Amino acid sequence: MSALHLTTGAPCAPLQDGKVRIYAMRFCPYSQRALLTSAAKNVETDVVWINLKDKPEWLLEKSPGGKVPSVEIADGRVVYESLIIADYFDDAFAEPNLHSKDPVSKAVDRILVEGWGKAGSSFYQLAFGGSVDPEKIPELIKEFEGVVSTYSKELEKRGTKFFSGDERPGMLDYMIWPWFERRPVIPIFFPDAANWDEIRQNSAAIDQWYNRMKEDSAVAKYFLTPEIHHKYCITVKEGNSDFDMLTKL
Repeated sequence: MSALHLTTGAPCAPLQDGKVRIYAMRFCPYSQRALLTSAAKNVETDVVWINLKDKPEWLLEKSPGGKVPSVEIADGRVVYESLIIADYFDDAFAEPNLHSKDPVSKAVDRILVEGWGKAGSSFYQLAFGGSVDPEKIPELIKEFEGVVSTYSKELEKRGTKFFSGDERPGMLDYMIWPWFERRPVIPIFFPDAANWDEIRQNSAAIDQWYNRMKEDSAVAKYFLTPEIHHKYCITVKEGNSDFDMLTKL
């Protein structure tokens, strides 16, 4: 697995025997969903990083629309869209099961996964937006942290270490984790835009969950510190996304 992101003109290497190919971008939260679930399911993978500003021509053959993540299987078929890829890994590979075996619990968790999208827009503007109206920042933080508080209360209601239970993270845990890994960049960017002590009090359960998730082997495999995420976000805000930043640290 090369650390560099492939660009226009780069050849596409042949698939590796016994491995599932994942096309991804190192800092993309949706790509991270595919990486987390493949790691949690102990799937042998070959990850190819893609420069999303200067994509290889052949990417359209691997992912209609040229988006990541995308998964290529040995017979040449491709699976794309992060939630569908996660379901594919859970269905196609052996335990641990990431989805609950209880149909109602599985359905409720899927509702929560879909509901997390409400936080995405406000988070993106805060973490990556280059020209955010300063007057809108407190409201964007309120919107995002309001959703976080809802999930923290849900975890409290369940009374478990993870959304999936006490034993290990499950599908819901992994599907929302990428944004929680990046969440600490917001107070770094905007230390005076919100009452962060009060916010932490309202999300105590999810903050404890965050610390437990960092100890999970799948999460640890791809974890980047808040400081690294912050540095990457700065490059995006400045209009010069540095996909290969990790090779320079």
